[in-house]
Amino acid sequence: MKHLWNALLLSLAALLVSSAALAQVRADNTFFLQARVGLTTYGGDIDNNPDNEIGTYLENGDIGFGGELGYQFSPGGAISLAYLYGSYPNTLTDFADAPIPSTVRDSDVVQEVQLRLRLTPFGGWRIAPFVTLGGSFAFATPGNSENDPLEDFAYGPLFGGGLDIQLTGRLALVLEGDVRLFFPDGGIDGSDPRNATIPVAADESDFDALGFLGGGVRFTFKSPITKVDAMIDGPMSLEAGQTGTFSADVNPDATGPLAFGWDWGDGSTSTGLIATHTYSSPGAYTVTFTATGPANADVETMTVEVTTPPAPPAQPPVLANCTA
Repeated sequence: MKHLWNALLLSLAALLVSSAALAQVRADNTFFLQARVGLTTYGGDIDNNPDNEIGTYLENGDIGFGGELGYQFSPGGAISLAYLYGSYPNTLTDFADAPIPSTVRDSDVVQEVQLRLRLTPFGGWRIAPFVTLGGSFAFATPGNSENDPLEDFAYGPLFGGGLDIQLTGRLALVLEGDVRLFFPDGGIDGSDPRNATIPVAADESDFDALGFLGGGVRFTFKSPITKVDAMIDGPMSLEAGQTGTFSADVNPDATGPLAFGWDWGDGSTSTGLIATHTYSSPGAYTVTFTATGPANADVETMTVEVTTPPAPPAQPPVLANCTA
């Protein structure tokens, strides 16, 4: 089993490294929508997991789903407002033997509104890891005892991460997990060990924890844009009156439409990737080529020295025929 895990980890690492060569840039300055579904977990005073075993949390989990509306301000960063509807069966513990019999909650449903900041350090990778930071406000349904320490809502920080897999220019598969820590202690499960009406053993934490493990699909409103990058070539020196040919190359994956322009430095201009020009006067001229696309304008320059052409050779004098 250990060898299998090692092989899986090595395969994943190789996939991540190889994906960097594809350099599929994510869109920036665009809104996005994301849907998610996955496993929900609960950890708190009544989770029946005193040893905090991860397997027990997963076994007692249920289903959660939600959506997200956000703004991706760069390939490596986005901010969003999310909603999550989750079911947490362990929060329905029935305390029939309590001094005042009660159920802590009438429903195992917790609804959340989350503010999320996603940071993707390798935004140019097709398969890119990311970190999520933020906060969450949770709303749960109270139980039937007026003496229970129930709160209408709870709040706390959010931590998470996952893999962002860019499928097309606008569509991505997101695999993620996160944990939210909620205050006050009775905000999620309605149980506070300091309340004598509910017979639960005290834990060392003054908060409840909810987890999510799943995935979803993200759709951005704009496709990623590849910047244009140009190089130019041409004669470094010409004679006045001599015609020179100048050419430019741009990266073939640049997002169009593209426009190309030449400024010859003598008040005249041309367009296109290939152009010719003739200087009428000697001097040093700066040739400027500009490639303009939706994402940027790339400017390249070169200097051309224009010299005076050499004077034509003097013709020998023509002597008149002499007769004796």
